[in-house]
Amino acid sequence: MASLPGVEVGHDPLLRPFLESPDEEAARVCLSELLERHASPLVRDVVRGQIPDRAGGAADAGDVHSGVLLRLTAHLWSLRREPRAEPLASFSGYVAACAHNACHAFFRHRYPQRSRLRNKVRYVLTHEPGLALWAGERHAWLAGRAAWQGRPAAAEATMRLADAGARMGPRPFAELVRALIDQAGAPCRLEQLADAVGRVLGVSDEAVSLADESEPGTSLESRLADPAPSAAEQIDSRRYLERLWAEICELPAHQRMALLLNLRDEGGGGMLGLFPVTGVASQARISEVVGLSPERLAELWPRLPVDDEWIAEELKVTRRQVINFRKCARERLARRMRKVPVAKKFVSGITEQPPDSSTLARG
Repeated sequence: MASLPGVEVGHDPLLRPFLESPDEEAARVCLSELLERHASPLVRDVVRGQIPDRAGGAADAGDVHSGVLLRLTAHLWSLRREPRAEPLASFSGYVAACAHNACHAFFRHRYPQRSRLRNKVRYVLTHEPGLALWAGERHAWLAGRAAWQGRPAAAEATMRLADAGARMGPRPFAELVRALIDQAGAPCRLEQLADAVGRVLGVSDEAVSLADESEPGTSLESRLADPAPSAAEQIDSRRYLERLWAEICELPAHQRMALLLNLRDEGGGGMLGLFPVTGVASQARISEVVGLSPERLAELWPRLPVDDEWIAEELKVTRRQVINFRKCARERLARRMRKVPVAKKFVSGITEQPPDSSTLARG
C-alpha cells in the first residue's frame, strides 16, 4: 500500500526499543519483553481459535505457538541488522498473520483432505452473495449470512449444524454450504461449518502422523518447519547459549571446526544457524571461530552441516581424527557447563555424545 504524500511510514513504535537498543544485550532484553508481553498472547489467541481442542489439540497448539515465536524472533533480529529493510508498520498485524499462516500449515499437513474442504468452504463464503466470513472473538473465523456479520458465534448453531450434517443429503457444494448456514440459523465457527460439510459429503481423514515412527515423541514443529528448538526454549536458554558459545570459542581450533560444522538435530538438519537467530553470534563471528573466511562460510552455509570427510579434508587429517576431535570437544564442554543451571534439550545435545559418534543428535 502506498503511503500518503508527506507521511513517512516506519516501524511500529512497539519495535523501537528493540531496534534502537545501543547493544545486543539490551536488545535481547527488549526482544524478550516484546515477545512475552505483546506477541505471545496474540499468537496464543489466534492458535487456540483455529486449532480445535480435540485429542492432542493442546499439544498441537503449543507446537504451533512455539514455531510462530521462533520465526518472529528470527525476523526481528533480521530487521535490527538490516536498517534498510521494509518497515514493519503494524507489529500486531504481522504477528496475527504469521499465526494464521502457521495454523493453515498445520491443517495442510495434519488434515490434508479436511484442509482442502475448509478452503472450498472459505471460497464459497467470500464469493457467494448473501454469505460472509469474518473474524470473531479470539481471532476465530466465523461464518454465516452477510446480515449477521459482526455478531458472535451462537452455541445453538453448533448443535443445529451437527444435526443437519448428520441428516442432510449431498447437493451442489455452494448450495450445501448455504443450506447448512440456514439450518444453523446464527453465526458459527468456520471449523464447525467445515465439519458439517464433511459429514454430509463423507470427507474425512485420519490425522497424518508427523512424528518420526523411529523416534517416538518427535514434535509437530520439528516435522512442519525447519528442525530447530522451540521459541520458548530458545528464549529461556539464551543466557545458557551465550555461556556455551563463550566456552566453544575457548576450544582448540580443530575441535571448534569438527564440532560446529557438523552440528545436527535429530532430523539431520543443521543447528549452527541457532547462534545467529538468537543473536548470540553473528555469521561473521562464526567464520572466525571455525577458521573459514566469511565468503567461504557464506558459500558453505546452505550445505551445512557438512560430513566428517569434508572436515577431514579441510583439516588434513583422517575422518577418525575428526570424530575424536568432536568427542573431546563435547567432553570438555560437558565439564565446563556442568554447573550452569539451565541445560535445555536442544543445547545439551552439543555437549552429549550421541549413539553414533559421527553425528550430533539432541540429548
